[in-house]
Amino acid sequence: MGTQSSRALSTAAKRVVVVDGVRLPFAKSGTVYKDVIAYDMMRDAFKGLISKTAIDPKSIDYVLAGTVIQEVGTSNIAREAALGAGIPKHVPAHTVTQACISSSQAICTGAEKILAGHADIVLAGGVETFSDVPIRYSKPIRERLINAPKAMKKGPLAVLKLFQGLKPADFAPVAPAIQNFHTREIMGSSSDRLATRFGVTRQEMDQYTIDAHQKAYRAHVEGKYKGEI
Repeated sequence: MGTQSSRALSTAAKRVVVVDGVRLPFAKSGTVYKDVIAYDMMRDAFKGLISKTAIDPKSIDYVLAGTVIQEVGTSNIAREAALGAGIPKHVPAHTVTQACISSSQAICTGAEKILAGHADIVLAGGVETFSDVPIRYSKPIRERLINAPKAMKKGPLAVLKLFQGLKPADFAPVAPAIQNFHTREIMGSSSDRLATRFGVTRQEMDQYTIDAHQKAYRAHVEGKYKGEI
């Protein structure tokens, strides 16, 4: 995104535009992306856009990325992917999360930064992968692992004492929750309620899905995605 005006001009005189965009191919989880993490995908998308537009990375004022499932090591994935894509380290970056519209929110935030005069060129995007979702240990295991460094300073006996009392069930991993934290409702249930509320039939939803897939197929055949994917 960029503007056709300088930061000195008023907000009313600015026109925010989406200059260009790229994306990685969609794929089923556990297939072609099973050996990479979200950082790799976001970095490659950033690299692809920089290469396609031939923009000087030094001219980018801000970087934004939207995601939901976060790795602790790359929690600010916008920053890590920007550095991996060759964007100078002085360029600030932050990550936003707002469920399924996280990447859209990143784009909106970028536009707001431009309108506010805080940036002229913003790189914004989003990434998500279900091929390697972080799976945690149980609470009893996590508590002991967190306290283990302190116990190690006291010696082997302290470490053994720390891990006493664990049950076989404590070693079972904790599967990530897929439901809303407050309502405990999954997306499918919410969709059913919305369909009922607005009178959308199953046939209409199936037809919409078929139309979308057919349009996507034609777009591929006609080369409309060339240079984008």
